[in-house]
Amino acid sequence: MSADPRKIKTIQEAGPPKNNNDHLNIRSLCKHIDELHNLLDNIPFELDIIACSETWITLQVDPESIKIAGYNLLTDGRKFSIGGGVALYLKSNVNYMLRDDLKIDGIENLWVDTQDLLIGVLYNPPNRFQREFLDEFEQVLHSILLSKRKCLILGDININTLVKSTIAKEYLNLVHSEGFNPLIFEATRITERTISCVDHIHSNFVSSSTSGSIAVEIADHLPVFSLSYDPLLSPFSDTIEIRDFKRFDEIAFRDELRNEKWKSVYNSSDANESSTRFVHIFNRISNKHAPIKSIKIKGKSNKPWITKGLKKSIKVRNQLYKNWLTTRNSYYYNRYKMYRNKIVTINKLYRTIYYDSVLKDSTNSKKMWDNINLIINKKRPSSILPWSHQAS
Repeated sequence: MSADPRKIKTIQEAGPPKNNNDHLNIRSLCKHIDELHNLLDNIPFELDIIACSETWITLQVDPESIKIAGYNLLTDGRKFSIGGGVALYLKSNVNYMLRDDLKIDGIENLWVDTQDLLIGVLYNPPNRFQREFLDEFEQVLHSILLSKRKCLILGDININTLVKSTIAKEYLNLVHSEGFNPLIFEATRITERTISCVDHIHSNFVSSSTSGSIAVEIADHLPVFSLSYDPLLSPFSDTIEIRDFKRFDEIAFRDELRNEKWKSVYNSSDANESSTRFVHIFNRISNKHAPIKSIKIKGKSNKPWITKGLKKSIKVRNQLYKNWLTTRNSYYYNRYKMYRNKIVTINKLYRTIYYDSVLKDSTNSKKMWDNINLIINKKRPSSILPWSHQAS
């Protein structure tokens, strides 16, 4: 979803957001600092985190010239060449410590621990060998997973998730497998000939949130943002959001859709704008007939196909990774990768066998559909809704 900065307050009718984050590939912070100030002035609330990539900060830059009132400024720039670099503006009332132990070699990146939240800001240049980046990124994400800390990662990764390339698939699979959810799904860089989504925000904690890009031109990338409405949720929430069909009347729902005036969708000449308007109207009607509610997950960690032996192997895998982190001995890392790959294969096999046995147990059509619904629910443990969208 793209939004005018003056209209962010209307994206969701959920009250003032509690955790507000923004990332922008700014292509010279000195050159565009005034535009950044203008953007912030047009947003109706203060951002908690402002992350910038391609800051192009050199030793000759006066830090005072790029400061923003009310924020601490942290930077990581290139030492021996021009270009690249990242910056993080963090609210001045937030206590923090740098986490250099999480830094990835070969790229500019900052990692900050505020006690409540880990924050990572990355710039992965396009000319870097991407598979090498994925290997190092995996180590950092897995370390965060083992720590069970809430984490937010923002940056220009230079991997286009709008295309079905091998590297994009591996990248998204890695993010998901380590417990993170991508929050940006649309184009963040648009040229005359290409569109791409290379500016990303990833979160490993469930929250009622809105995210997307902002339709303002500062550099050649769109700013991306995420607004969270419930900061108390842990990374391992025991609730999910579902639609309540208890009083759902399909005929009334269809009638209201049929009687709705869709002129704003048809009259728009922009396909993205039409799509956004359609989803907005559809969600508004859906929320009326099948409102969203939170339910507690019962036994959410209980996956019947995971045997005691597999659980034991997972513990061994995690211990091997911890050993590698503390010793940097390649023996432990090679053993960890072997365990990780075998566990992925065995888990898929056991899950398939389990689902096959469930379907074979279907003695009639009702039982069959009950089991199909069980399988679907097992495959969707997240709070992503089939009718949900970033704006409602």
